[in-house]
Amino acid sequence: ETLGRDVAIKFLHAGRIANEESSARFLREARAVARLSHPNIMTLYDVGQQGDWRYLVLEYVPGRDLFRVLQRLINRERRCPWRLATKIVSEVCTGLHFAHEFRSPDGQPQEIVHRDVSPRNIVISYNGEIKLTDFGVARARDREEHTEHGIIKGKVRYLSPEAAYAKEVDRRSDLFSLGIVFAELLLMEPLRLGPNEMAMLLDIRKGEFDRSRFKSIPKTLRAVLNRALEVDPGDRYPSALELAMDLATRYDDSSLPMSDAEVATFMHSLFADDISAEEAR
Repeated sequence: ETLGRDVAIKFLHAGRIANEESSARFLREARAVARLSHPNIMTLYDVGQQGDWRYLVLEYVPGRDLFRVLQRLINRERRCPWRLATKIVSEVCTGLHFAHEFRSPDGQPQEIVHRDVSPRNIVISYNGEIKLTDFGVARARDREEHTEHGIIKGKVRYLSPEAAYAKEVDRRSDLFSLGIVFAELLLMEPLRLGPNEMAMLLDIRKGEFDRSRFKSIPKTLRAVLNRALEVDPGDRYPSALELAMDLATRYDDSSLPMSDAEVATFMHSLFADDISAEEAR
């Protein structure tokens, strides 16, 4: 606890950060992310190193990540409500847009790209808040730093085609990854499956997946998915704000985003035993 505040501490061994140059870059980028203060982004309070370990001091949010929410729904043979899916996407878009547009105190665009938008990095609090976390592989473009080419960052299943080629990525890559998450929330199954990560990587580079599976999704939501998941970044939404604004024109009663209070009720019904156990500690 720091200044009366509960925190979570994440450690990374120096083996994950190959050399001094990489270590310096990690610390610099983490400090750039630490300047982000937004309700839909988990706050990074501090970053530093202790011996061979680098550490991040993060906001502690009682809740569950989206991966665990989906696992619990699957175990109970329940679907993700479409109203929850649109709520999650809308809130994540708001956080992403703030990060993508973030400028340094001197007004310079930081061009922060998350690079790892996936269910494990979206947290739903028991109070109904939705927060994007772990900008651990995000890179704030540093004017002094050359881009690392040839390094693939992010979980394979959620990579954009350009990220799968280890090319330079921008905000539109995050929107592709969010499109995959949205599709999986609506379908309740992985959008991509492959015998191994390499086979999946090759499919991603070609932009291949079975779009006919979207037929079960309302046409209005399908239109948002199809644009977010365009292979060519130029054909996607140019910003998270535009994705969110387009989605907002397509709601009906079955897809109108839940309120925070409704999300909280949903989480309490899904994790009642866990919440009781945590409160008893």
